[in-house]
Amino acid sequence: MNRNGRKVNRAQLRDAERCLGDFQRGRLAPMSFDQCLLADRQGRVQYAEATTLRLEGWRCDPLAEAPPFAFTDSTTVNEAAVEGARALTYAIFGGPPVDDADLVTRADDRDTARCQVAMLRRANALENAALQAINRVKRQALRDETVDRAGALEARLAAVFASNARLDRLQQRLAWEVDRKCDALPAPPGAVFPGACGDPDLGAVQACVIAVARCEACLKINAFDALNLDCDQADDQSANGSCP
Repeated sequence: MNRNGRKVNRAQLRDAERCLGDFQRGRLAPMSFDQCLLADRQGRVQYAEATTLRLEGWRCDPLAEAPPFAFTDSTTVNEAAVEGARALTYAIFGGPPVDDADLVTRADDRDTARCQVAMLRRANALENAALQAINRVKRQALRDETVDRAGALEARLAAVFASNARLDRLQQRLAWEVDRKCDALPAPPGAVFPGACGDPDLGAVQACVIAVARCEACLKINAFDALNLDCDQADDQSANGSCP
């Protein structure tokens, strides 16, 4: 269920990238970016959601006893995956809904358009990788007989956010690529990224987007499995109320 929840999340993240790309090329009208974000034009999100439902019937026999912890249902998994993916997009570009006036077309400003795409793509990659890493650790943990309750599993999963080489590399890649694509913006970073992460300093925007991606991954796992991971600690290793 968690593995397919990640696939639903990935489908929604990639759909956001396609919507932004089509907007920048002038191919969305009369649809707005936000309408596109909700439309699932190619049906890939819906297909992934349907697979979660099928897996629940196949792997989680409703006539059998449900797992004692780390399990919810397909509806919960699908909703958390989609809503969390959209939340990351909104943190970058504002909303809901995103205002089309805050997005840049290639015809108007190719460099700023490339900058916006770079931030969204790298943030999406980080969130997806965080879910993948957590799922891998969960699969390994549940083979251990000592992981027999939610608290024991939460301790194993929290370690992913505390130290993970792949997430560290992706965070560095986000900063490197955004620095490279956004080094000559005609507008301040807060105007290019007007969402909750808007800030006059590009480094602060990057740090915020990284924290939001980690936060949303953590919140999704809590929702997927009815766990209580400390997501405020997971997003930026600080108890500062940034990820409730």
